[in-house]
Amino acid sequence: STIASMLRSGVPLRDVLESMRPFATPWMRFHLRGMLRGLTAGHEEVQVLSASFLPRETADRLSVYALIPDLTAVLGRLPEDNFLIYEKRIDGVAAVLRTVTLLVLATFVVCTLFAIFDFTNVQKALSKA
Repeated sequence: STIASMLRSGVPLRDVLESMRPFATPWMRFHLRGMLRGLTAGHEEVQVLSASFLPRETADRLSVYALIPDLTAVLGRLPEDNFLIYEKRIDGVAAVLRTVTLLVLATFVVCTLFAIFDFTNVQKALSKA
């Protein structure tokens, strides 16, 4: 992530957040301001990051990793963790979509069969008349 890369290169977290603000979306700017307020209030960097816009699972892992004194090592591990979290979410969405697709296909097949048999019955009734 951008934050992890900049911290690894030695840029302080406050400077990282300040440099991201001009290019951020309004939503991101709101969260960046909150993180800067947390740093100004004297909160630890890990605490500020875990209370920010990160997904709940990532924030939980970040608070566990807070026991590690090196913030750059912590942020280096988070992208891998996020990848695994998002991969699980994508697998869940894919399973739901597969199920929905199968149900739609089954409904189409059943409707087609009903239409064929109904058409055959109509033809038989017309030929008897």
